[in-house]
Amino acid sequence: MKRICLLALILTGFIQSVHAEKWKAPTAVLRSVYMPKGRSGIVELIRLYADKTFEHLLYTPTPIQKGKMESDPMNKVSRVEVNRGTYALASGKLKLMPGEKGFQSNLYAHSFFIENSKAYDQKWKALFRKDEYVLRAVPKTKYNMPFYLDPTSHLIVTNDDAPEMIDLKEVASFLVKGQVGEKEQLEILASFIRRSIEYDEEGAKTDHFTHDQSDAEAILAGTNRVAVCAGYAACFVRLLNYAGMEARSVYGNARLGAGHIGYLGEPHAWNVVRLGEQEELYDLTWGEPWFDVAPEIMIHSHFPLDSKDQLLQQPISKEQFLQMPYMVPSCRNAKAVNYMPMRGNLTGKGEVKIFFDGSVSNVVVEHTPYKNDRPTDFPEFVKNFKTAVANGKTVLTIPLAFEESMIRVKTGTGMDMQFMALNNGVVDQDILNYYRKNEKVRLVAPVAVAMVSKTPQTNVSAMVKSEISGLSDVQKAFFQTISGLLSTAVITSNPLIREASGFFGLQEIPGAQHQQQILTFFKETGHKDIHTDEDAWCSAFVAYCAKKAGLNYSKKATAKSWLNIGKEVKDPQPGDLVIFWREDPNSWKGHVAIYLGTDENAHEVICLGGNQNDEVNVSAYSESNVLGYRRLNK
Repeated sequence: MKRICLLALILTGFIQSVHAEKWKAPTAVLRSVYMPKGRSGIVELIRLYADKTFEHLLYTPTPIQKGKMESDPMNKVSRVEVNRGTYALASGKLKLMPGEKGFQSNLYAHSFFIENSKAYDQKWKALFRKDEYVLRAVPKTKYNMPFYLDPTSHLIVTNDDAPEMIDLKEVASFLVKGQVGEKEQLEILASFIRRSIEYDEEGAKTDHFTHDQSDAEAILAGTNRVAVCAGYAACFVRLLNYAGMEARSVYGNARLGAGHIGYLGEPHAWNVVRLGEQEELYDLTWGEPWFDVAPEIMIHSHFPLDSKDQLLQQPISKEQFLQMPYMVPSCRNAKAVNYMPMRGNLTGKGEVKIFFDGSVSNVVVEHTPYKNDRPTDFPEFVKNFKTAVANGKTVLTIPLAFEESMIRVKTGTGMDMQFMALNNGVVDQDILNYYRKNEKVRLVAPVAVAMVSKTPQTNVSAMVKSEISGLSDVQKAFFQTISGLLSTAVITSNPLIREASGFFGLQEIPGAQHQQQILTFFKETGHKDIHTDEDAWCSAFVAYCAKKAGLNYSKKATAKSWLNIGKEVKDPQPGDLVIFWREDPNSWKGHVAIYLGTDENAHEVICLGGNQNDEVNVSAYSESNVLGYRRLNK
């Protein structure tokens, strides 16, 4: 019996050793990649390496059993089968000689004749039947990934042994390869995690989780790819550490709406990431708007156990957190604006007022009737609210149509605020004091100030009133956003910036409706066949503004077409165009926007453009993605 057990152990060890070899990545340089004429839904690759070895890979689509992966092809997952061996290639003749076969293939039965990047099973076909090829060469840069990543989505394959056999460090290295900036690397890894896993709804309800939340391999590569917040945070830390970045998981509480005002919220986990001297907040569980959230906004929903993780100059107390309104970022790069009163529960006599520091544009207000802490109807837009700018403040006056209501205020800076309001005849004391004490010049005190400023220092006090008198309210809002970067003289004197800034804050309309102004951009620039704001419109926006400014413009809807318009410049000035690549430098996809300046510390280009997070705004993009700068002619 002992001999049998010993033999079984020896055989088990041998099988595991052979099995591990299957997952070992080739060390030689990839020479070329061929793809057989495809079978529906299946990707088949033959990768030839410089050391005369080959990998024959067969990817078959598979569903995730428990998760709900979306239909987007970038969320595709598959199972992979691998054959390996050696090959002979001489005088245009290729022969594959497998040594290890996980599946059968007739490609090993005979040699192939290579002609113009295609392989034929007969020499005469290479000369006279060129469409009867067996293999065709495909770009090796596109398919030079670890074999256990799906070639379309780059998600980990669904093989049963993937969690035990994958190398997450190799995965992270592959995903960030070619990305110079840490910010770009971080975003790629965050996107990979978001596409890889779904939220463990059942585990959250029962506290019996599908996986150990620290087991990143099981979460990212298991049969059921689900996790709760702690798992999302742990996977992010692992991948960022492998990519050479600092990150930590943050534990605390998070609340989920105005109904949680006065309540600490549910246990939750998120991340703090360090980039250079700056620390940033990410909540991958809640999705992309929660990537790099301003700490002054994050503190309205997330309360960490360790006060240092608030990333605030003066951390707030639990008592302050409980009284604050609920707030979320309505877009990427949302900017916090100081406001008062800083309480989630408001009272008023027919109306409530909210004070903001400076000018706040593109305000949207909704109200929902409540009774006994429950909504009694659906939200409705408030059309008769008023805004007034005085003494450097914006006063928002909201009429109260119900005895009790939830008030939602969205600003052009990306703040989405929620208050509970009682129409009980009691005017808010902070507002009364503001008027009674005649403190017209005092600042609206912030409840939170970020530890490190993320935006260029502004010098609003230096503005001369005559400079902005000719600007529209929308243009004034744009000027305030970039006042530390450009002078008003640049805005008013540069025809392209002047035209484009007039659309600052313009957004797509979610759902079946479409923003008519965006459709006008297409129509007026020669694209009358486009009838939806879902089409990429950055090029149409720039073209429309250039046309209105009397400048030459591209007649094509693709961003990269601007590389042939105007004059190339190496030292761009505000008002020039900047063209970026997306996904891959050789892809047809790109982005075009109006250059405003460069953040030399962050190596980012700041630009005004359309279709930037579905709106016209000011955004920053990595310099490493720039294809060129152009100056338009009249």
